Amino acid sequence: MTRRDLYLFVLGGTFVGLISFAASGAPFVATPQKVPDELLCLKDITSVQLFFKPVPAALVDAGLHDADVENLAQTLVGYEGLEIVEDRHAPSITVSYRVMKDDAVPHALGFATLIEVKQAVRVVRLGEEELQLPTATLLAYGLKPDHAVPQAALVQLEFALRKLIGFVSLASGKEIGA
Repeated sequence: MTRRDLYLFVLGGTFVGLISFAASGAPFVATPQKVPDELLCLKDITSVQLFFKPVPAALVDAGLHDADVENLAQTLVGYEGLEIVEDRHAPSITVSYRVMKDDAVPHALGFATLIEVKQAVRVVRLGEEELQLPTATLLAYGLKPDHAVPQAALVQLEFALRKLIGFVSLASGKEIGA
C-alpha cells in the first residue's frame, strides 16, 4: 500500500465514520421535553404573596435599601403577569440577601440574592396534613467592589426573579400573562 493509498484509506474511513455517527445521532425532529418534577410544583402559579427580609446592614452601608429591592421586585413580578395578593393560601415568594465579608478584601463585598417560593404541600406518607414548605429556591451571588454593590444586587434580583418566572412559564407550558 502506497502512502497515497494509506491517506485515502484513512480519509475514507473517517468520512464513513462521521456520516455513520451523524446518521445515528439524535432524531431530526425535535421531541417535546418533559418538565422536570422539581419544576412541576410551579405549574399554573398566577398569583403570589411577596415578602422581603430586611437588607443586611453591610448592603445598606454600601447603598442598597429595602425600598429599592421591594420596588424592583413588585414592578418586575407585576410586569411579568403574576398578581401580587394578600391571600395566605397563595404561594409566597420571599426575597432576601446574604452577605459574606472578608477582612482580607476590605473594599469588596460578597453577597447572595435568595428567592424562595413556599407553598402548601401534602407529603403522602403524612396523610392529609398540609405543610408550608419551600418548593423552589433560586440563588444568585457575586463579589463586587463596595461602590458597585447596590447596582449589582439589583441586577441579581432581576435575574433571579426572571429565572423564577421563566420556570413558572415552562412548568405551565405557556407564557405568564398569556
